[in-house]
Amino acid sequence: MPDMSGVETLVSSKFIKALVKGLGDFEAETLQTLKRYDIDVAVDSWYSQNLWIEALRDISERVGPTIMYLAGARILENLGYRELSGDFHERLKHAEALYQTHHRGGNFGSLRILNIQNGEAKIVSDTPYPCDFERGILISILASHAPDEPKQVWVVHENLKICRKKGFANCTYVVKWKPKPVKNNSF
Repeated sequence: MPDMSGVETLVSSKFIKALVKGLGDFEAETLQTLKRYDIDVAVDSWYSQNLWIEALRDISERVGPTIMYLAGARILENLGYRELSGDFHERLKHAEALYQTHHRGGNFGSLRILNIQNGEAKIVSDTPYPCDFERGILISILASHAPDEPKQVWVVHENLKICRKKGFANCTYVVKWKPKPVKNNSF
């Protein structure tokens, strides 16, 4: 892989706009915050990831972890993606592909799948995004809405002490899934 340490990392305005749209009642306030950082999501453009992440930290402090999680859970829909097909491994690859599509240049981080077995996976993320937002993205990618493949999905930190919130470079998530229990309406 070529050394891209001197290349500026960029993020698409489409990705930023999709995140903002997922903030619900905080959307208008967030757009004002972005203006202070000279980020205009109405324009189809690419912005400095460093500038965007600085703005996102400000936004995240204002809206809190639950709203950031919900914004992550809504991002696929807001980007125009419909249901993803395939097994969990293929869906996890979709998460990385989604990230790569909306970022370019430099070192913008990645999601690495360490292992998948018996309804569980371990994922290491060294992206600069808030982990609450990232967990929401993973849930939205992995949770199936297909009637023939209902799933319950959990995405949790492997170790809360080793987290970007604590100043570390990455977060490691444990992802677990299982079929949803079938409701029996009989007495």
